[in-house]
Amino acid sequence: TSTSQQSQSAIIMTSLFDTLRSSQNKVVERAENVKINQDAIEQFVNNVDLDKYKENIKISKFPLRFENIEQEVNFVGLLNLLSFGSGYRKELHKNNQRGARETICYGLISMQIGQNRLDSDFLINLLGTDVEKYFGIPLSVEKEIQPALTTMVPSDLRLLAELIQKVCNNTGQILRNRGFKNFGEFIIDSLRAKGKKEASQSAEVLIQNLTSVIPALNDIGKHKEEEVLILKKVQNLVSDLYQRFSKDDLRFDFKDVESLTSFVDNVIPLVLQKEGIISFSKPLEDKIQSGKKLKVGDDETELRVVSSVACDLISKKLQERFGGDSKLFASSLLSYHLWAIGKEKYHKEERHYTKE
Repeated sequence: TSTSQQSQSAIIMTSLFDTLRSSQNKVVERAENVKINQDAIEQFVNNVDLDKYKENIKISKFPLRFENIEQEVNFVGLLNLLSFGSGYRKELHKNNQRGARETICYGLISMQIGQNRLDSDFLINLLGTDVEKYFGIPLSVEKEIQPALTTMVPSDLRLLAELIQKVCNNTGQILRNRGFKNFGEFIIDSLRAKGKKEASQSAEVLIQNLTSVIPALNDIGKHKEEEVLILKKVQNLVSDLYQRFSKDDLRFDFKDVESLTSFVDNVIPLVLQKEGIISFSKPLEDKIQSGKKLKVGDDETELRVVSSVACDLISKKLQERFGGDSKLFASSLLSYHLWAIGKEKYHKEERHYTKE
């Protein structure tokens, strides 16, 4: 009986990640505009400096003083919940010299040091003018309609501000309806499998609990009219929690953390392409280089999913080369390394973007 129970437990533990990878492998098989170059993976892995890799995958602590772990988990959760807007990168840099993630982090830090509790009520009552104030995203700008006569018109960033407000308002309402005073409390409660009193130490359990309740974390793409699991934001959140807290709090020491996929945004495909690991068809390459936005659909899904599968292949090769702890070379941690390469070598290059 115990063997049978262990077998069933193993199936349950791997089902989400198996489904995720199966969904993504189908996209790779049918991809028309993004392909993987196996030889380049070998070359890339052989050039990895292990000390630099270890340095790149560390995450920095926030320059904030939190009252307790729940408050810090709340902050990390909100940062990943609002981790979108890369399609507005150029407009954000022009407006405030910050990228999308830096803008979100800046806004949350501004709210935190402004003595706001960032609780469910705060999220529900967040206004567009609050987004403008804390995140530095203008809702309107002055436009000259004729000499010496101006009027106020919606800014290029207004839709992003409205999306931030909408996600905050909706999430706050969901949390309040479920009796949670903030997102951090909900995340900590979600560490437990249903019906259990103790934390499960399972990334899969946490992901399932979060995505079943918070729509903004249930990241799904479409390819050839079929839904494709991506789950970028929630996996990034789980990995950040593991990185930050696992050494001090066993509840966050997820035993299946190496099963996470990479968190593919629009930086990782750029890095992989520049390193020769993935290649784009000429029409897709021309579209990206011309600075044209992509519609949410086949091309954007291929960019993200093929990159994710490529990261799995890199992860395996890193493990073969260096050995040691498999968690060290997990696809999730590889994401941080690739982001560091992007920032260091390719930050001025054109990258794909969407605004939906």
